[in-house]
Amino acid sequence: MSQSRMTYLAFYKGTGKWWNKLIRLWTRGPYSHCEIVTSKPNSWRKTAQSLSASEWDGGVRKKTIDFTTDNWDLIPVAIDCDRLSQAKGEIGAKYDWVGILFSQILPLSREHPDKWFCSELAAFVIGLPDPHHFSPNSLYRKLKETC
Repeated sequence: MSQSRMTYLAFYKGTGKWWNKLIRLWTRGPYSHCEIVTSKPNSWRKTAQSLSASEWDGGVRKKTIDFTTDNWDLIPVAIDCDRLSQAKGEIGAKYDWVGILFSQILPLSREHPDKWFCSELAAFVIGLPDPHHFSPNSLYRKLKETC
């Protein structure tokens, strides 16, 4: 039986670039990206390690981010430790443009099995079925339903 632990999903609502605006418009909400927070924030720097998928960072990657700014909303979640380990094993995997096109833009429920986008990876780690169905905004709404 897998163990779980509490952490946060961080949802990006900063202005960002043109693509952030397009994502927010298309997915009807304030968020254009999400991160799985994988470490406790450092009290001196107010930063934490996170895991996500980003085309602009080369696909699945870990990154240190300052989550204390007004650009982020954090929601506490229970994550499955085995799934988190699997997700960490995906570091270096490419960004899932097929999943974005065929599950987010066109409702065909298709995704690439070896590639990820941010909300797909986050939904996988918290154990939601069909994680490729979630945009940052639909994932946020789903989590708020259960709170």
